[in-house]
Amino acid sequence: MRQETEGLADALVARATEMRADSKIAVIIPALNEESAIGASVASFSEALRGYEHHILVVDGRSVDRTVAIAKENGATVIHQRRGGYGDALSSGFTYAMQKWKPDILLVADGDGSYLESDGRRLVELIAAHVGDYLIGRRIREGDSMSLTNAFGNKAISLLLRILLKINVHDSQSGLFAFRSYLLEGIELRTPGWAVNTELLKQAAQMDMKMMEIPITYRKRVGESKLDPIRGGMANLGVIARMMRDTEPLLLFGMLGSLAILLGLVAGSAVVWEWIVTGTQRHTATVILSVTTVTAGLQVILFGLLADMIKKRTRRATNKWHHFEEL
Repeated sequence: MRQETEGLADALVARATEMRADSKIAVIIPALNEESAIGASVASFSEALRGYEHHILVVDGRSVDRTVAIAKENGATVIHQRRGGYGDALSSGFTYAMQKWKPDILLVADGDGSYLESDGRRLVELIAAHVGDYLIGRRIREGDSMSLTNAFGNKAISLLLRILLKINVHDSQSGLFAFRSYLLEGIELRTPGWAVNTELLKQAAQMDMKMMEIPITYRKRVGESKLDPIRGGMANLGVIARMMRDTEPLLLFGMLGSLAILLGLVAGSAVVWEWIVTGTQRHTATVILSVTTVTAGLQVILFGLLADMIKKRTRRATNKWHHFEEL
């Protein structure tokens, strides 16, 4: 599959080349204490994107090593993110890039050496050739480049996205992805942590962007990982619930209401069985609990129906621009 994809990309290179003069690229690289890998990453991405008007932006999370100095030595623009977390780093980078350079395409990559810069170029080439609008690098692991815990968590989150949010992706948490910049017009990312990928994907789906997954190589990172899989997984679940509330309210409240009704019926079934067998009923509290739970479940479902009727198909928030200074 990877060879087929590479063949497609090569066939479209000529077409994309004609558009390079008009395609401005911004590469956003979040970094926190990545002095061992950041220099090579910046230099390699810059080399890979030769022929495009491009800028490399490293968004630093207050590193205490030489990350900032090394990134600047290799030609990157460096800013500090506003607060903390991966999502905030991306939001800060997007805001700066849109203000400063007004790129047509944004490419996001980790600065830890885990991604091939040529794969990043492939994503850009396919977008420039109008093959897709939002391209995700679907990781093919090399050796032990990804722990079993992270691999399981990624698959679980991606499965929930497919089922609950109807986004057909299999590697939703990939750190290498690219998209057309109009995705960022008028939106405000609200997720400070790792679950920002989920929020971006849902925004892209709401805007009917053509999304594709492209097989890429995933190497073992340089240095220590900062990812907490449990915390990241819980954050993703929270984002999925919020996205369902905003865009699929009937599904969310229908599930919650149905669960309440099921619990109420289970509680009441014992009382009904007792009445059938003995002709008596001695558990008044259970009857009240059952009726109350079923009633509450029905009300939740009705609320979901109402929310589904009045929801807006595309929810656009006002983007609060923030001024950044280069380091």
